[in-house]
Amino acid sequence: MTFFLASVVMIAPLILASVPAQAQETLQLVRERGYLRCAVSASPGLAELDPDGRWRGFQIEQCRALAAAVLKDAEAFEPFPVSAASRFDMLRDRRVEVSLANITWTLTRETTLGLTFTGIFFFDGQGFAAQRDSRIFRLADAAGRRVCVVRGTTTEANLRDYNRRHDLEFEITTVERGPGLWTAFVSRLCDVVTGDGTDITRNRVAQGVPADQVRVLPDVISREPLSPMVRADDPQWESIVRWVLNALILAEEKGLTAADIDRPVATDDSEALRLVGALPGIGGPLGLDDRWAARAVRAVGHYGELFERTLGAASRFRMKRGINRLWRDGGLIYAPALR
Repeated sequence: MTFFLASVVMIAPLILASVPAQAQETLQLVRERGYLRCAVSASPGLAELDPDGRWRGFQIEQCRALAAAVLKDAEAFEPFPVSAASRFDMLRDRRVEVSLANITWTLTRETTLGLTFTGIFFFDGQGFAAQRDSRIFRLADAAGRRVCVVRGTTTEANLRDYNRRHDLEFEITTVERGPGLWTAFVSRLCDVVTGDGTDITRNRVAQGVPADQVRVLPDVISREPLSPMVRADDPQWESIVRWVLNALILAEEKGLTAADIDRPVATDDSEALRLVGALPGIGGPLGLDDRWAARAVRAVGHYGELFERTLGAASRFRMKRGINRLWRDGGLIYAPALR
């Protein structure tokens, strides 16, 4: 028995040394480094450099909110633009701590990549746009025509599956990135382009393709719930990413904006009080202080402010929120209870 116990004592450190990164390691590494690394889609409205050389966009603001919550500095982050092919490898190889790069939540991705989703932050669906003069009014009219899609995405898989099931004999051409769709479209290499519905709007505007050259088709062939991803070996970091983004959603529901998040809250609403840090206890389980949510909202605003500034009425895209409205307004967006 003594020999057995001694052997266990000697072997245990070796076993522990071989275990992958566990809870609290990511938070500790980010704090020691002093900045957060986020994988993003280098795409108009999501992650792009403005004329002043400052990163802006829907995904950039999510990264900024995380940096504010974790590091108390909304600018303590570095974005890493990734392709559809590299967005998972960057995360698995520990070159980033979170991937915000337009990832559709699927069973296969959740169970085979060693990565995990943290919650739906945007709902989309695969749509189509055709040349205005093509006489294509619905997807069925595009039988035998040339369709362009970004390579290596669920969008490509959906298109091929739809083509096979409906026997439309599309001539499918794949391109590397979203902007390439519109280059091909303008060059008349495609009769139709397909992508997430919001991608079609954003890239058309960014590429300067006149609206009167494009007909957006009514067909939507998929559900695309988009979620950040983190590695599956650190449950504490997973919770941090999930709840920082939930806090932005909940702040909109409670009417707490970037401008007033630091003002005293005259309410007996316990969730609102926790959001502003007036009730203790929501930071400890995450390894953060109780003001983490207030810092995130102060940095980027609540979900509605973030959306309108980067994609909506206050942006050049002027997109409507649609199903990305709050649940109480007829949309699908809501956060779990903050308690």
